[in-house]
Parts: sequence; structure tokens; C-alpha cells
Amino acid sequence: APQNEPAYSLVNARLRYTPPQGDWSVSVFGANLTDERYITGGIDAGQLWGIQFLDIGKRRTYGVQLDVDFGR
Repeated sequence: APQNEPAYSLVNARLRYTPPQGDWSVSVFGANLTDERYITGGIDAGQLWGIQFLDIGKRRTYGVQLDVDFGR
């Protein structure tokens, strides 16, 4: 029988700095900052093959992004 997955929350953030009249910006970002493990979908083939196919959500990711506007 299908089971419900417990509730969870995902925390994402992005901070961006652009200097006044600047032609560049820098951002720091993160996704799934609490590193929740969750299922986004799948198939329960337990009755047929005895296995389950699950789509697992992305783990914690973070990084830095630099943008430059060469058109000025």
C-alpha cells in the first residue's frame, strides 16, 4: 500500500551585490540549505518485481556567481 511521505520544507537563498553604476555583480546562493532528503516521484513496483523506483530530490548545493556586462 502507498505511504505518504512526511512533510518537509526546503530553504533556498540568494544574495546579490551590484555596485552603483557598476557593470558587474556577484551573488552567493544556496539551495536545500537544511539538506533535506526527499522524494520527488517514483513507481512502486513491489507487487510486480519486488522493487521501488524513486526520484530523489537534489542535495544541498551552494556557490558563487559573477556576472559582467560587456555591453556598457
